[in-house]
Amino acid sequence: MAKDAQFSATGPAEVAFETAGNDVDVGARLSGKDFGAQVSGAAIGLSVLASGGDGIVVGAVGGCGLKVLGARVAGIDVRSGGEVGVRAASQYGEGFIAGRDPEFGQSTGIYGVSEQLGVFGHGVQQGTGVYGFARDAGYGVRAETFSGTAFRAQSFGRGTAAEVLGAAVVNGRLTVAEGSEGAPDFAIFGSSGSGTGVRGDCKNVGAIDSPDTSAEVKAIGVEGTGPIGVRGRGQGVGVVGTGVVGVRAYGSRLALLLESGAGDLIQGSAPNVGDNGSHVVFRVDRSGNIHSGGADVAEHIDGTEPLEPGDVVEIDPLSDARFRKTTGAHSAAVAGVISLSPGVTLNAGPSDGPSATRPRPQLALVGRVPTKANTEQGPIRPGDLLVSSSVPGQAMRATTEPRPGTVLGKALTPLASGSGTILVLAMLR
Repeated sequence: MAKDAQFSATGPAEVAFETAGNDVDVGARLSGKDFGAQVSGAAIGLSVLASGGDGIVVGAVGGCGLKVLGARVAGIDVRSGGEVGVRAASQYGEGFIAGRDPEFGQSTGIYGVSEQLGVFGHGVQQGTGVYGFARDAGYGVRAETFSGTAFRAQSFGRGTAAEVLGAAVVNGRLTVAEGSEGAPDFAIFGSSGSGTGVRGDCKNVGAIDSPDTSAEVKAIGVEGTGPIGVRGRGQGVGVVGTGVVGVRAYGSRLALLLESGAGDLIQGSAPNVGDNGSHVVFRVDRSGNIHSGGADVAEHIDGTEPLEPGDVVEIDPLSDARFRKTTGAHSAAVAGVISLSPGVTLNAGPSDGPSATRPRPQLALVGRVPTKANTEQGPIRPGDLLVSSSVPGQAMRATTEPRPGTVLGKALTPLASGSGTILVLAMLR
């Protein structure tokens, strides 16, 4: 064959050059300073058929072994009757495109094996690193591991490391299979140096009110089940969930495990009025101490009449474990004051009595509580002991020596005349 030989065909159905090897090794070997062979055709540039061995074997000393440019659809179009469309291997790993998974025998779009990264994708700016699409009941992207990390996504800027989207709530689901029994692994683990470890959002805000009994599950930001339901750890935020139900966790041993290196275990925030910000209204620090916006500890109680915040109440002698407004001065049955906004509330279960259809009032057990009072026995000064007055549900200043069991608290703010609301330190004596 001449060094600079050229072959051409006058029509797309003709063959410009065809050669066959006399042995089983090489049909044709081509080499050149720039290109070993440059082939173009109206329909197919290069067609290679192998009856038993390899169709094309390409080796490169320093440059690119095989470079293919496709003007329209594909640079390389491979149709294989075997189990693998394209197989590749190097000193760092091996894999294939369009084949059968050798581990589980499942059809696979891209399969990679490596000591470090099986499949790696890098997206630039608004691009996508790895994208998978599955029809019917298949997997878009599937990752499994026996001891390492099955799936890892990392963001170096302000982008999203991993995102799962679905056209409908039922399809927009991230499913993680459990490991072997007794394995101390986590289904989903999120760790963050400064941002969010795991975040889940649910936009189906109306699902919680649906007659469908399973609708509540569809309105959950983050849900976890297992020996440890949900675990989050981060220098910023461990777990964030938004939705009708933000975070729901169930575990046979622990429903929710919270760890903190230096900050709070739990923080609860409420939106600000008039702007888009929020403020912390409840938190549990790493020592287990509870911090809330309320100033008293209260208990849900049942009343034999409607009760409202600030009312002074007593035990109703005509109804077991029920309360009513005080009915006379110096009541020895006085129980305390109905709380307006307690920091901690106990006995939050439903009522089974006559007041079951009304919101259950909260009786302040200890702490500061706004209280209805009057000056029936003179002006009230800070530090005065308080007892019930003759006006139902109101307190007054106690006498010099109040009878045991009649004191409901100590005044923290004054009342010069008439009636009004003062701040009281709740304490029965």
